[in-house]
Amino acid sequence: MRALTLLLAMGLALAGCAGGDPRVPALQTELAQRDRQIEQLQLRVNELTQSLRAQQAQIQRLQGLGEDRLENVNRVERISLGRHTGGYDADTAAAGSEAVRVYLQPIDTQGNAIKAAGSVTVQVYDLADGPTLLAQCDYPVDQIGQHWTRGLLGSYYVLNCPWTSPPTRRDLTVRVSFVEYLTGKEFSAQKTIEVDLPAPAAE
Repeated sequence: MRALTLLLAMGLALAGCAGGDPRVPALQTELAQRDRQIEQLQLRVNELTQSLRAQQAQIQRLQGLGEDRLENVNRVERISLGRHTGGYDADTAAAGSEAVRVYLQPIDTQGNAIKAAGSVTVQVYDLADGPTLLAQCDYPVDQIGQHWTRGLLGSYYVLNCPWTSPPTRRDLTVRVSFVEYLTGKEFSAQKTIEVDLPAPAAE
């Protein structure tokens, strides 16, 4: 309304200044600028209206799918640790495991391993002493995908977790938690493993 009032006032001013008034060109320029501003505002209003309609349509579609729509989405039911999970030695020149290698499989409702998005925490304990935490590694959701591997033995997230404190016993326990990105649910699994101890220091 203010813009329309201003335009009317300018129109009246132009009509009353039709005698070579030097103010007319300036008023005409300002009037043209106001016209462009109104056009831009109208375009913005149209964009917002279209965006609102699209959002309303999406809400209606989601409501039509029902509250149980996640039941029809391929999601994680549990996680499993592969039988090859255990000590890992990348440096063949030195004796002993340098880390624990975890083969993690998110399992869906059909019993299949899937490359589900999520964050992972790997912890390795010596339960005979404390328990004592020997290693912990965290893998955020934006990095876990690069650890997915497909092979003859199956598909896994392959995760290497180096020691924070070197072990003094071969028998350890690895615990893995997986927080699914889709639902926010947390799944956990643990497994007793064996590792190779480093050679004793020469006396």
